[in-house]
Amino acid sequence: MNKHLRKLVQKRRSMYGLNFPRLAELAGYRNTIKWANRICNFEREGVGEDDMIGRILDALKVDPVEVRLAVEKDTEEWEAWADEPIPI
Repeated sequence: MNKHLRKLVQKRRSMYGLNFPRLAELAGYRNTIKWANRICNFEREGVGEDDMIGRILDALKVDPVEVRLAVEKDTEEWEAWADEPIPI
């Protein structure tokens, strides 16, 4: 889930040369180790709280159009998967 969005975050974080704790700090988190782990999990699994995702997207200065396109792609893929018939 969130394959395109998480790859967008990963690409942007790498582009800026940020490690997870530094990104957590830039996103405004005080407990950087805890949030670095959550950001890492988001990049790996695509699962995270909306507030956290918003904060890291803001910290990375990701263009809202890029975010919208990534979310649309993720939604399309999920809907295609959900529409697949299941044999009885």
